Amino acid sequence: MIRINIGKIPIQLLSERYEVPVCTKAVWDTLRAGDCSDNCRQLLGDIDIPESERVLLVEAYKVEMNKVRDELKLTVPYYPSEDSKDTVKYDRYTVSDKLVADYANMDIYEIDGISILEYWCLERDAFIYLLSRTEKGREYLDNAYRITCTEADENLFG
Repeated sequence: MIRINIGKIPIQLLSERYEVPVCTKAVWDTLRAGDCSDNCRQLLGDIDIPESERVLLVEAYKVEMNKVRDELKLTVPYYPSEDSKDTVKYDRYTVSDKLVADYANMDIYEIDGISILEYWCLERDAFIYLLSRTEKGREYLDNAYRITCTEADENLFG
């Protein structure tokens, strides 16, 4: 399994600098959903922080984790197309987990216990692998890549 060697995220608040461990996928899901009570304890562990700063620390943590995700390029490729419009009228909660579990040959219940950074890496790779297996999928990935490019291709005219 892939290992991303980032163990802690530095967060600077007015009172102090904190080193917050990278959370698991399960803790991230609940933090993202806005449930800070029990998961503050899970996230912060034995970090001694005033109660008044806990929510601020968690919000800063989420911002920093999203920056790390962007810096490591762990986002799933996206291209706005007719095929990417969701036509299913039901919410699906475990599709990404199933994709990651199948790709990593893990039990779906194990997914919640891995680092959120490892999860994002596996999710991205599984998505790319799945789409790269069909012509239409490869076209989608090419278009997603194209809209992320900010510089002209040097081989365009040559």
